[in-house]
Amino acid sequence: MTKEELRTYYRLKRSRLSDETIRSGSLGIATSLLRWLSGHPVAVIHSFLPAPEKKEVDTFLILKALTDNFPGITCVAPRMTGQKRQLAHYRYTPGAPLRHNRQGIPEPAPSIPFSPSQIDLVLVPLLAFDQTGHRVGYGGGFYDIFLAECRSDTIKAGLSLFPPVSAIADTGPWDIRLDYCFMPDAVWQRS
Repeated sequence: MTKEELRTYYRLKRSRLSDETIRSGSLGIATSLLRWLSGHPVAVIHSFLPAPEKKEVDTFLILKALTDNFPGITCVAPRMTGQKRQLAHYRYTPGAPLRHNRQGIPEPAPSIPFSPSQIDLVLVPLLAFDQTGHRVGYGGGFYDIFLAECRSDTIKAGLSLFPPVSAIADTGPWDIRLDYCFMPDAVWQRS
């Protein structure tokens, strides 16, 4: 399937998920991530913040578990800037005040800024991913640009309530592949 076909299919599939399914799946993902972090020390983790109407993985729950279990880790979240497809990155503390941008995505208040070069692990939003680590996002290109700005050793990890598809038909050389994808009952790793 193409990216657009996968976007349509997984938006519909996610729209049918119950709040309880999303919550239990997000808890499973949090457990997988915390277990993985025990053997992979990182100092700065960047995460998207979930838009409830998109039925995304609940990263609020995941970030709370991270700060409770790994107090030495700094969490960072994005804000859209006025520039086309650009994100700014700020320290995020669970429970801190948020504002919703014009797309309804929660964003942290401007606080301590972080550059992409300071980030060790990025939790990447996605609708679907494949067996080679290519992902289908929402089509805006924000994360494609952001991931290209990160260090070459920055770990790129998707969060998915669904297993990978076999292949995305229309990937290109600009697509940055995932290193990992955390799912409720498994961790996918690029070989």
